[in-house]
Amino acid sequence: MSTPEQYTATITAKKWLTEGVFFISLELNRPMHFKAGQFVMLDLPQPGERPRPFSMANAPESGGSKTIEICMKRYETSVTAPYLDSLSLGASVTLRGPFGFFILRDSPRPAYFVATGVGVAPILGMLRDEHIKKTEREMQLLFGVRDEADRFFENELAACLSNCTITLSQPSLTWTGARGRVTEHLNTLENPEQYDFYLCGNPDMVKDTRAILLARGVPPAQVFFEIF
Repeated sequence: MSTPEQYTATITAKKWLTEGVFFISLELNRPMHFKAGQFVMLDLPQPGERPRPFSMANAPESGGSKTIEICMKRYETSVTAPYLDSLSLGASVTLRGPFGFFILRDSPRPAYFVATGVGVAPILGMLRDEHIKKTEREMQLLFGVRDEADRFFENELAACLSNCTITLSQPSLTWTGARGRVTEHLNTLENPEQYDFYLCGNPDMVKDTRAILLARGVPPAQVFFEIF
């Protein structure tokens, strides 16, 4: 793992992916060596605000990456997304990284990813990395959001993974895709012990999903998680 360092970053792109999810692309002042799934700590130059962690959604480059992509959820009590949205393209921010151990482990077992909301960001980074490496490992993703308007990264996920299920917990009557929370789908998954699981999302989802998997016979050593 690389030792975390401080970087200056320039905003090169930004947009709202949904009403509540903000995306930003940053160009670093020098290459960062990170592993897919890791995160950075972004400084907020506002009184009383602590640095905030954000996982990279892009795959690392072999010689170090000068660009990183992150996304974040809009919270009523958080100033992060509105602050970054208020900055102009070309504005500078500071950050430290890389941090974290939520990375894909070498294993003979297929990988089963479970994400809700912006928890899909580090998983997208892993999937992109494996796609670039042309891995033969079997992988699939179960991605949960609330309704049709909350879907994002669909094209990016489809570009690197054929087995992706997006399930909606509060779909409209016209939705023809998967329905229900991710935990409902895992209750019916056949032979879960054959997979390595990677979970990322809100604390309740991660806690409930892990409990279901362990109760169904999945060894704890095959369940990796990151809480957003």
